[in-house]
Amino acid sequence: MRHLAFLAIIRLTLAIMIDVGHDAFHRVQRFSTDWHANSFAGSTVRKITRGMWALDLLNDTLLVALWPSLVVLVGSAFVLSLYWPVMGLVVSLGAIAYIGLTAALSLLYVAPAARLANSWDTRLGGALADAVSCNAVVKAFGAEEREEGRLARVLAKW
Repeated sequence: MRHLAFLAIIRLTLAIMIDVGHDAFHRVQRFSTDWHANSFAGSTVRKITRGMWALDLLNDTLLVALWPSLVVLVGSAFVLSLYWPVMGLVVSLGAIAYIGLTAALSLLYVAPAARLANSWDTRLGGALADAVSCNAVVKAFGAEEREEGRLARVLAKW
């Protein structure tokens, strides 16, 4: 039974990731030529792949970790409230307070820091991808020092 559940989760996640990949590519293709000329190709690719990986991690977290825990928590609180109503109420209120505090910390503290880290990771990935893919041009103009300096500035802030 557990194996079938994991197979269903994998199929669901893959279908969602495929849809996200198609939709992201469709949207990027329709951006203007100016946008493409002024944007790092590497950072665009990094954003798309990070979004697909984030959906994979979200599905794993929700369906494999949180859903079973929620079922056990609600079931335990329900059984406790049948035999000891006050204890069931205390457990339920404690669980609600814990979930609320966890959600608030995640949204107000962790999410902004993760957004900043992802932004710099995207810039670094884009700078690296574009520097490596254009290395022949850089060498043709003898601009290795300038490229290393540009990458060093991005790495210093990363």
